[in-house]
Amino acid sequence: MNALKKHITKMTALVGVAATMLLAACQSTDPFDSGTGVPPTRSIPQLVSSDRNLSLLNQAVAKAGLAQTLSGQNLTVFAPTNAAFRAARIDSAFIANASQQAVAAVLNYHVMNTAVRSADIQAGINSTITTLGGTAYASKFNYSFPEGETATFGVAVNGSRVVRSDISATNGVVHIVDAVIVPPAGNIVQVAQADTSLRFLVAAVTRAGLVSALTAAGPLTVFAPTNTAFREAGFANEAAINAADPAVLGRILQYHVRAGRTFSTNFTPSFFNDPQGIKVPGKTRMLSGDSLSVSGSLQLRGIKNTSDANISRANISTTNGVVHIIDKVLLPQ
Repeated sequence: MNALKKHITKMTALVGVAATMLLAACQSTDPFDSGTGVPPTRSIPQLVSSDRNLSLLNQAVAKAGLAQTLSGQNLTVFAPTNAAFRAARIDSAFIANASQQAVAAVLNYHVMNTAVRSADIQAGINSTITTLGGTAYASKFNYSFPEGETATFGVAVNGSRVVRSDISATNGVVHIVDAVIVPPAGNIVQVAQADTSLRFLVAAVTRAGLVSALTAAGPLTVFAPTNTAFREAGFANEAAINAADPAVLGRILQYHVRAGRTFSTNFTPSFFNDPQGIKVPGKTRMLSGDSLSVSGSLQLRGIKNTSDANISRANISTTNGVVHIIDKVLLPQ
């Protein structure tokens, strides 16, 4: 049985590798892809403006006045697709109405002032990289089977996956990503305070006396239940939270926090031997001392929960960690 499970695991990984190779083969007709051996003829702004799937990025570059910056030398751009912008609720009207400063702040977080190809990114979890907008965290997973085959599960930055890498430009390299990489807007508590769907969580953190812990340097990862999740768990309103036993609230909240910075892309297949990641399916230790179960579909299950909690919004970066919004309150022992 163990041999069969190992074989299935290996075949699953190799299927992923085959899919990656097929995607690369399909993209090899792109004259701007370095894999063809054809020297690049367009700059980064020209590449962005010529791709209809990057039209929102192109609009954002114009709005932010960054075309000249992106015409500099030896740059790396992590370029979100139109679908990535829309998933972040950023459409053409939003960009048009946003301030130049706000748009530039987001775009700068996608640019490095050195040309970095995917092979240059260190294998492992959350290596620091420096962008024009500040520090970000890059992950890349490789796994070598005993027989010699190697599976690569791709590059991600702050939980945003590179879906197409190493597109050469005359002045650097472009990587297409599947999510907008939003810079941190504050620490964990400040980010929660700014989100009206997390009012109950903020009240619970305050009542439990955990504000200092969640504003400290960390880093920490918080699975943050929404107001609706708290109501379903029996807290009808903020007054009910303020009347609850602080020790009980503290125990519950600590079950939603783990040490370290864990993006959704740090959930790794169980055969990866990386202690920093969360194995799926598997368990991870929370600050309460209890284990939280993680399913293969990245759902979470507390010890007393009868159904999985879904991550409804992932990878909200903070200055001292990362927040994932979930739809249930998880209950420890």
